[in-house]
Amino acid sequence: MNITINLNLSEILSKSELRNFVLNILPILQDNGVAPSPEVTTPTPDVEWEYAPKLGKRRNKTEQALHEKEIELGRLLTPEEKGEIDAYAEIDEEKEAKAKEDTKKKVRIDEIAEEANEAAAKELAEEAKQSIEGPDTPDDPEPPVDAVTSSDGINDLEDDGIEDTVMPGEAEATIPKTEEVSTQSLFS
Repeated sequence: MNITINLNLSEILSKSELRNFVLNILPILQDNGVAPSPEVTTPTPDVEWEYAPKLGKRRNKTEQALHEKEIELGRLLTPEEKGEIDAYAEIDEEKEAKAKEDTKKKVRIDEIAEEANEAAAKELAEEAKQSIEGPDTPDDPEPPVDAVTSSDGINDLEDDGIEDTVMPGEAEATIPKTEEVSTQSLFS
């Protein structure tokens, strides 16, 4: 049979009476095979924390780090310690902001590359379609625009003395198609 009595003896007895009571009862309990279980309590220092949580107010990461350091040291922080912790928190925030910015840049670059690939694929498809159909027929209403002259016939580029390598009536050189190369790789 186990009887548990919860009394706040410190309110009833003085410190010396309480000490005598505990010293008298402890050997009796140990002789009967009953050992009192110690209560685990965290000591609450008589320190008014500067960066403690306040009801209804959110703290930023710097204030949280400062309060963690206050608890770790068990005292208020010196101005030097506050400055050091604040500097580390600021460095962490800058790294996080830079990482976010780099991620946004990478996403934008990927979008631009994807748009360019789609445009190139569309252009290649149009060129393939034109090569299958054959060269332009003389019945085309618009003549081809020369690279040097604009649509209104005015020369856009000054004569720089360099002659075109493609003679009129000759076809431009085309890049030969290549076959797909198969490689055995761990990454494919």
